Amino acid sequence: MISYEDSSIIPLLGEVKEAWLRVVLETPPTIPLFICSYGGDTIVSQAIVDWLHLHPREIIGSGFVASAALAIFTAGAERSATESTRFHHHSPSIALPEEVKLQEVQLEAEDMDIWYKWSCKQLAKSSTKSHKFWTELGKSEGKGFSAKQALKWGLVTQILAP
Repeated sequence: MISYEDSSIIPLLGEVKEAWLRVVLETPPTIPLFICSYGGDTIVSQAIVDWLHLHPREIIGSGFVASAALAIFTAGAERSATESTRFHHHSPSIALPEEVKLQEVQLEAEDMDIWYKWSCKQLAKSSTKSHKFWTELGKSEGKGFSAKQALKWGLVTQILAP
């Protein structure tokens, strides 16, 4: 396991997964999180958001911050982004194996619908835009937006200049 005791920043890169949760739980909230991710495990993202609401810390977004990673980004006590950061919000999709039962598909779809509503609520709480705005934005084939737009919407508290 990597030790982050003397780190000035915690990198959360690539896919949102259980290892991210471990790192967030095991590091002091005084160390900012650096997120660059296309998304990943929605359940892990919910657990991280819950923890960050209990133990606030700064989050910096850079590169691409999408889907489950965007939900995590919303939980930052301070939310910074580099000027070139792209954000992406979309309704969830389901990856299914070839042989799957209809009941399993329905359960997964229900879980994803619950997560999507929850993530839109997180976006609304962390910005000046409404739950309805985020719901409609995400359902319009997914929507990417810039750091400048995120700042205008109140999702980003500051843009970091090079």
